[in-house]
Amino acid sequence: EIETEYSAPLSDISIQHTGKYLGYLEDLYYLAVPGSGYGRAITVLAKPFRKKIDLNSRVTQVDYSSEQETIVSVTNEETGETRTVSASTVLVTVPLGVLKAADIDFVPKLPQAKLDAIESLGYGNLNKCILYWEDEKQAAWPKDKKYLSLVTEDIESSGKWTLFHNPMADGNGDTAVLVGWIGGHDADDMEKQTDEEVLVDVMSNLRSMLGEDKVPLPTKYKLTRWREDKFSKGALSFPTAGVHFGDMVRNLEEQVGDVYFSGEATHEDWYGTTLGAYLSGTTAATKIIEHLSEN
Repeated sequence: EIETEYSAPLSDISIQHTGKYLGYLEDLYYLAVPGSGYGRAITVLAKPFRKKIDLNSRVTQVDYSSEQETIVSVTNEETGETRTVSASTVLVTVPLGVLKAADIDFVPKLPQAKLDAIESLGYGNLNKCILYWEDEKQAAWPKDKKYLSLVTEDIESSGKWTLFHNPMADGNGDTAVLVGWIGGHDADDMEKQTDEEVLVDVMSNLRSMLGEDKVPLPTKYKLTRWREDKFSKGALSFPTAGVHFGDMVRNLEEQVGDVYFSGEATHEDWYGTTLGAYLSGTTAATKIIEHLSEN
């Protein structure tokens, strides 16, 4: 379960921070709005400046060599055309995996302390298999149980689709949905499989828990493959063993010239979460507003 939560193998994770996680685990709740998800929240947040958002636009370079302006190079994913944008300030919010891959060219090169933070912080993988049954009567699991866990006979398979979240227990009505989780190296290995092969593994474990004849194939299912996503290259950051996590997070978040950084990996308390990404973004935005008002 810890490997799934932190998206990494136990050998890579700081024991100090796993202890912190175990301390608050039972107080966490999943909240959902029926018929929607993050998309609705993002739409509301983006509404005031929606016309200024350019989609299908990939940043390839951030040139902050001038004290007067920062030049950002942007490539259109559909046409391949590249243009430049002049800005007073820049906020970099890309996932840690993109920074690790050096997909954005910073001019001049980022300070060594920030490069060390990018290299030292862990960036794991966490995938989900969302299963949906059109007939709610096909829900063969207890509706009031938030989690279903399978205890396997060997350690090697103990993290491979053995943890399932039941949204019914979190107020999702009678919609028959289960969400399977897989993390760490198992999640990387899973991305080498076809969707059909993954479904076989998932259904095998569910039927081991609930009965061979109790769980029919889902009406629909959806898989994530975060390591393959070129704009993410993984799922979330985690504190690595042998590294002073707080120092690395602060170095990653540190402003460089007029370039600011935010994202879940820059939040010392809520790393690895959407909340951490949001809070770090509001903090950076406040700093930018103060900077612009002073200049």
